[in-house]
Amino acid sequence: MKVPEAFNLIITHLPTYRNYIVARRQVLDILNKPIIVDVQPNIMFLRVGDPDKAVEAFKRVLAEKDTPILRVIPVDKVAEPYVEEVADNVRRLFYERCGEESSFAIKMDGHLYSRDPEKGKGWIPREDAIKSIAALIDNPVNLSDPQCLVYIKIVQLYGYTELAAITVGAPSRILSIPKMKGY
Repeated sequence: MKVPEAFNLIITHLPTYRNYIVARRQVLDILNKPIIVDVQPNIMFLRVGDPDKAVEAFKRVLAEKDTPILRVIPVDKVAEPYVEEVADNVRRLFYERCGEESSFAIKMDGHLYSRDPEKGKGWIPREDAIKSIAALIDNPVNLSDPQCLVYIKIVQLYGYTELAAITVGAPSRILSIPKMKGY
């Protein structure tokens, strides 16, 4: 099944409704006509023209401003949460964005499923999913300082549909406000 590219930016924020209201106002002030696709506790899913430019805009504006926003994550691909599909997308994105010489690390929030009857269809351990994905990339692994980060976040859209949001590129593509401000 082809998953629609419903969102291309994820914003996480501190808990509480008040923090959501402040984060939402900042998002609307910083970005040019964002579409808020869905909202879950502590997370917003948006559709923007260019997610990397959006991350840069947040870096500029929030560097000196108080904010409940924690992370701004550009999304390259949205896929079904099956390790086989995610691995195929990661491999393609990795060689498009990072090349054949870059070291890499994989970080995954959540868990994936398998369609392979030999692996036992259904949920698979996170470490096994990461190993399956890493096996398709011939580049050197560097967990402490990778040139290229593969970040996979399993999310629920509209409160019930699980999807895998995939980001591949320099670790600096993902904005961590606490890290940027030295907290």
